[in-house]
Amino acid sequence: MATTAFKIMQGLWRGEEIYASKEVQDKRQEICNGCPSHEKEEGRCKTCGCVLDWKIPFAMSDCPEEKWGMDQESFERWFNKKSEDG
Repeated sequence: MATTAFKIMQGLWRGEEIYASKEVQDKRQEICNGCPSHEKEEGRCKTCGCVLDWKIPFAMSDCPEEKWGMDQESFERWFNKKSEDG
């Protein structure tokens, strides 16, 4: 178990990509498109400065205005797969 936990942490530290589900990404995009902080020409959030096309896909991302949060289900699915691969 310690080896598995270590491998999971290594993946996170290496910046291993953990994507949100398509449904979550679509909902996030919809929320951002309707938000006054969305700079449509730039594709950025005025509040956090992030490029939304880069931020929205990742499971561990969240909105600084708390309009959407981390996709915990996708993260848990990734985590469980890593644990099984251990």
